[in-house]
Amino acid sequence: MTRPEDMMSDLLKLCPEFSRTWEDESYLWTDADNGTFTVCGVLMAFSHHIADILRSSESPPLYPSLEPVFQYAERCMNANEDVRTAAATCFLENLMNRTPDQINPERFVPLLGPESRDYCRVWDEFCGVRTAGLW
Repeated sequence: MTRPEDMMSDLLKLCPEFSRTWEDESYLWTDADNGTFTVCGVLMAFSHHIADILRSSESPPLYPSLEPVFQYAERCMNANEDVRTAAATCFLENLMNRTPDQINPERFVPLLGPESRDYCRVWDEFCGVRTAGLW
């Protein structure tokens, strides 16, 4: 899970439609000289993809189909420091920064694992807010 290529493969298995977001954004996260990208870049683009799904007005209030996505995020939160930091800052924070103005927390907070939930609470405290469902 520590190699960006492996993470990309894992995320595409979870959400094949993520490939469109990556195609649109990869230039932002890929070194133009050698084509490499980072775990943080992958999770940043993935957070944009998941945010789009979560804020869709056509979707139900809770997305059980995204449960494997948040289980994957939880595994990342329990991985080595680089992966954990990327999951926290490039995925969870990006979702939290869109909550509640763009994303209803009821749509994803119940899907957070224990480490993800703890991190989101810390982020709430840092931002001076209390996200519904976290507390």
